[in-house]
Amino acid sequence: MDWLTKHAEIPDRERIRRIAEILAVGIERYARQKGAASPAVVEWEKPSTAKPLSVAQLVTDATERRMLAYLERTGAATPRDFQRALGLSPMTVTRRLARLRSAGLVAVEGQTRSARYRIRTDFAGN
Repeated sequence: MDWLTKHAEIPDRERIRRIAEILAVGIERYARQKGAASPAVVEWEKPSTAKPLSVAQLVTDATERRMLAYLERTGAATPRDFQRALGLSPMTVTRRLARLRSAGLVAVEGQTRSARYRIRTDFAGN
């Protein structure tokens, strides 16, 4: 018998409250175990003082983040530029640029060896 059928008489609102209570206890225990202060005390930045995120900060993969940061500095780059500047293999550059293109973060100008990649700025078409 699963938990939901066993406790079918409990209203959904009460179930959610109990789950939230269990999560809060778990978070508190984890924080104490790590020696941190209470997780309930969090300092939040005011939205007006928050700096806008760069495109590189939106990507979780470290290699892709480095590639986007390089494009932010240089403006445009060829796959060979990425290989030289970041010490990446040709296959890594090819795969990561394909992922960035499919995510819509970079655009390519030209074809084959003359292809140059830039960070997309024309998001109005999305």
